[in-house]
Amino acid sequence: MRTTADFPDSTNQARIIQELRRQKQLRFSLGVNASYIILMAVLIFAFSGLEFTVFGLEFSAIALDWNFIWERVPFIFGGVGLTILLSILSISLASVLALLGALGRLSKSPPAYALATFYISLIRGTPLLLQIIFFFLALPQLCITLTGIWAGVLALGLNYGAYMT
Repeated sequence: MRTTADFPDSTNQARIIQELRRQKQLRFSLGVNASYIILMAVLIFAFSGLEFTVFGLEFSAIALDWNFIWERVPFIFGGVGLTILLSILSISLASVLALLGALGRLSKSPPAYALATFYISLIRGTPLLLQIIFFFLALPQLCITLTGIWAGVLALGLNYGAYMT
């Protein structure tokens, strides 16, 4: 039977392969970071407001009105709490619906399987914006009136529950 002593280069080859993998991973990481830096530079340039001419064609980047933005910072940050509340409620509803949908899809009961499959197909087959509009504007036609927050929670919860299933 042969031992590693019979193959003196085996550990050296393993080190070389490991070093090549490390170098490949390092090159990839550097490439990703360079891409992020370039994309950020393009984004900053796109909103810089600069005007320039190329081959006689005039171009101008988007100029943000910083005074307008700074005046409305309190209003903008006022929506942060509402966004977090909406997210927590929607994710909670989506998690419950995803669990029920998954159990329905795994069920041996034909009605449970059919209901879960119908829910997933219907919700995933319609755009989220249409669902939000439906819950806010169409349900009052059926005498079911929801506030904007609850219509959003219901629409987002149902939508993401179907995708999580």
